[in-house]
Amino acid sequence: MKDDNMKIEWRSVLIAAVLFVIVLFFACAVRMPDLPLLQGRDGNDVWADESGLPYFLDPDSAFYVRISREIAETGQYGTADPVTGQLIDTLQYAPEGTSVKNKDMLPETAAFIWKVMSVFGKVDIQFVDFYFVFFFMLLTIPAAWILTRKAYLAVSGDKKGGAVLAGAVGSLLVTCAPAFVSRTLAGMFDTDIVHSFFVLLLMLLMTEMMLQASLKKGILLAICFGVTALLYKAYWTYSAFIFAAVAAAGGGVYVLSRLFMPSGTTKPTGRFRQWLSAVPVQLYLTIAALAGIFVATPFGRPMLTSLLGKVLAYSADDVNEMSGNNTILELRAPDFGPEKFCNWFLADLSDKSTTIVNGVGGLLVLIFVFVSMGYIIYRVAGMRKEGADINRVMVYLSVIGTWLIACLFMTGVGVRMVQFFAFPCAVLVGILAGVLFNKYITDKGNVSGKEVARNAVHIVAICAAVVLALTGSFLWGREIRSMMSDSLAHSMEWVKDNAGTEDAVVLSWWDYGYYYELDSGHPALWDGGTGTAKRLNIVGRILSTDDPKLCYSLIKMISTSGDKPVDMLTDKLGKAEGFDALYKVVVMDKDDSIKALTDEYGFGGSEAAELEALLHPSDPREVYLVMYETMTEQLGVFEYYGNWDYDGENTVPVKTVYTSLPDGSDDMSSTDKEVQEFFGKRQKEMLWRLYISGDTIKKSEVSDSEDDESSADEPAFEKVFEEDDGYVGFMIWKLSW
Repeated sequence: MKDDNMKIEWRSVLIAAVLFVIVLFFACAVRMPDLPLLQGRDGNDVWADESGLPYFLDPDSAFYVRISREIAETGQYGTADPVTGQLIDTLQYAPEGTSVKNKDMLPETAAFIWKVMSVFGKVDIQFVDFYFVFFFMLLTIPAAWILTRKAYLAVSGDKKGGAVLAGAVGSLLVTCAPAFVSRTLAGMFDTDIVHSFFVLLLMLLMTEMMLQASLKKGILLAICFGVTALLYKAYWTYSAFIFAAVAAAGGGVYVLSRLFMPSGTTKPTGRFRQWLSAVPVQLYLTIAALAGIFVATPFGRPMLTSLLGKVLAYSADDVNEMSGNNTILELRAPDFGPEKFCNWFLADLSDKSTTIVNGVGGLLVLIFVFVSMGYIIYRVAGMRKEGADINRVMVYLSVIGTWLIACLFMTGVGVRMVQFFAFPCAVLVGILAGVLFNKYITDKGNVSGKEVARNAVHIVAICAAVVLALTGSFLWGREIRSMMSDSLAHSMEWVKDNAGTEDAVVLSWWDYGYYYELDSGHPALWDGGTGTAKRLNIVGRILSTDDPKLCYSLIKMISTSGDKPVDMLTDKLGKAEGFDALYKVVVMDKDDSIKALTDEYGFGGSEAAELEALLHPSDPREVYLVMYETMTEQLGVFEYYGNWDYDGENTVPVKTVYTSLPDGSDDMSSTDKEVQEFFGKRQKEMLWRLYISGDTIKKSEVSDSEDDESSADEPAFEKVFEEDDGYVGFMIWKLSW
């Protein structure tokens, strides 16, 4: 008998090991951009760098790659500020740089893994970064497996027949949810990698805490929960505490359920006293009291306000408040489902967008999510009717149900949040898969043939849901391509090889900023993490103005003096008048600007002299203005920010595509009067003159030629690089002072 039990146990271990390997294989396979199954993209010849490694897929990855390389090579990230002694990143937000305080642990972890791997042979840190996602997949699978398995056992009444399948399906759908895969492909070295593991671990620890009968073990689990939340914050931002709060809210729902829905083992008299005597209740009330004290402190209260703001504010941005969020697609609320019904079962490839239905794996997955929730509620009702103890199943219903509802609500914050909603969905489908499998296999002899057949159909349907989710993930991997290309790489190589000074600045819109910093080795005016309202306004004006002197003067000022002159003007005059004064005074000569600052704007003599020196720096930095093809689609955005009305209404930006003309054609030689008027206006703007026309703008256009007649015919903007790899064309203009 003992030998038979050992055989059954080893057989279960072997089955679990095989299923784990299968889950790991698919979790890796859907993320491999160079897998033969995923080939067939247009322009594959521009996908690899000189080392043969594919380009990183998004700019944020370039930021973390640069940091991890710096940590691996020097042992630290940042350079000590000579004045304050604080570490700053000199490549971000030129010329000021940014503080490296509170940066996350992702690059440090990659650098540590690289050091371990380097003991066994030579390996490039960039290789570690490219495939780093698989490290967290190894952690995510067991976390999802254990949580789903334990939840299944609680719901099924410890029927182990479907436990292995429940864990396998739950972990497979977590790791292969299309919304999660679309943010964690190999080549995406970003914080999305860590979300699944930490969120699942928080939920698992909360359920285990609520199940404890031992106060000591409960306290230990509470400490582990807090440490996990702090680690999650170290890898992401303090927004990680949102999911700690979601897990805690699920525990709170369970604690209240013990009071208002006591199980059959609870005596009818002294209910409140019995409720207070329960270990989970005591533990939770203690933690809640400590959290309340923390929130009441000057440190905790602002953090709570900020967290609530992150959940509630992004999807309801004030259109009259200058913010780059309203142009970032991932911060826009997703649609529930795609337009085409056939795409409700796959990733919506028609418009390359993520909807809620597609993000979780398709309509079948979502249907089974609600069936699973309904079944768990039905089980609780049945157990209460029988007088059975419902506490264990209520723990999982409370935590997972709260998790599901909260994440569905948070999808309104933006498309990026769909991946979080996919996690509880995956766990619920895994639970249902285990229940159906158990009914079909273990309980097969106790039910009618009709019910066996029905359960078999349900199992086939769940298999179909899993297959469709995997198909959607594979298709996402095939469709997503890198923003990086040969022309971008070669343009930054040119800057790296030809820039005359170490502090030469790369100036452009923020989209490719992280790539500029990584591949040129020179500071960028701004990037995806440093887009302030000041840069939005000034760079928008630089690109959309039809006054070359204003464009030239603003570039000279912002690349050398940074935000300080803008701050001095807006602090004294307010935003509206401050920016009006900036655009008026920055094009004046020294004497006229000082006179205007003192007479018109009320600056004192020494203050006006200091401000004038910042507006017209005597030793300007070397500047490379980068223009690229897709900027021609964003002129409406540049105009929106560059012509901001601080006292009035601002219409949300729209793209202005040069080849999408007012007459509805794509004929740029059209004789339509409205089209001609359209081009008559556009041809004067700096974006058109530099990128479309390739005009040579002489110094006579940007300065008073009488002051220096000998240099009047010299170029103020000199084209030094141009390449179009068939994907995106890049052009670099060097400014001459």
